[in-house]
Amino acid sequence: MLQSRKFPIWKPFDPLIFGAIIAAGSAWPSDSRADGSQLTPHRSHKVLSLRSDIWCPHICDPKSDHPGYIVEIVKQILEPHGYVLDVKLINWARAINDTRQGKFAAIVGAAKEDAPDFIFPDTPQGLATFKLFTNTNSAWSYQGVGSLKGHQIGVIQGYTYDEVTNNLIKEKNSSFEIASGDDALKFLIRKLLSGRLTAIYEDPRVLKYTLKDLKINSDKFKDAGTIKPYKQDLYIGFSPKFPEAQELAKLVSKEMKRLQNDGTILKILKRYDIAE
Repeated sequence: MLQSRKFPIWKPFDPLIFGAIIAAGSAWPSDSRADGSQLTPHRSHKVLSLRSDIWCPHICDPKSDHPGYIVEIVKQILEPHGYVLDVKLINWARAINDTRQGKFAAIVGAAKEDAPDFIFPDTPQGLATFKLFTNTNSAWSYQGVGSLKGHQIGVIQGYTYDEVTNNLIKEKNSSFEIASGDDALKFLIRKLLSGRLTAIYEDPRVLKYTLKDLKINSDKFKDAGTIKPYKQDLYIGFSPKFPEAQELAKLVSKEMKRLQNDGTILKILKRYDIAE
C-alpha cells in the first residue's frame, strides 16, 4: 500500500521573513551583469551576446534599421535557428578582451588576426580594405616606408592592418598615433582636420559613412595611397570559452553558402550601397 504524502503545515505569515526573501531577490542570478555584459545564457534562452565597435557599414548602430551588413547576415543565419542576438557596441580592444574571457559569446566584424585563438567560420561574412587619407590641401602621399618619417598616421588600437603596418606598429614606430575608445575614428578625423595628423589609415567605406554621420563633406579628404594593398576578410568570431563555438561556426559556414546562392547576401549589400 502506498503511503500518503505528508504535507508541511504552513506557519502564520511572518513579515520579517517575507521581507528578507524580497531583499534577497536582488541577488538571484540574471542574464545581465552590472556593467551591461551578459552571463552565459541558459541553453533554453539561446541569447547570443555579440560585441563590436562602430565600423559602419560593416557594423552600425544595432538599434537602427541599418545595423550593419555583417550583423544582418549573421541574423539571417542564426535567428531562424532560435537564437536571439544581443548586439552592443563598445571599443574594439575591450570587445576582444572581454569576449576572450567569456563575458560575451562572440565579436562581429573581426579579422582572424585580431584574435587568433577565437573560433571562426570557414567562410567570411565581410571584406575590408585600407587606404591612407589626408586633407585635400596636403602635398603628402605614401611613397614607401621612408616617406612616413616626420609624419603622423592615425590608426586604431586593436585593429589588424596589412603585414607591413602591423610590424611597424609592433615596433612602436613613431609615425603611428594609436587611438582608442568608443569613438576612435571620429577622434582621428577631427585631429586630421585640425592639422595634428598627416593621414589616417582606414577602410574607404567606413570613412565615408563616418563623415556622413559627422556631417563633414568628404571633399575635405583625398586618397594618399596605401602602405600595402590588402583585402581583409571579416567574420563573426566566437569566444574560445563559449561552449557552442564550434557548432555555431560550422552552422555559419554552411548557411553562408545558402545565402550566397539564394541572393540574400546581395540584397543585404545593396541596402548599404555595396556592389559585392
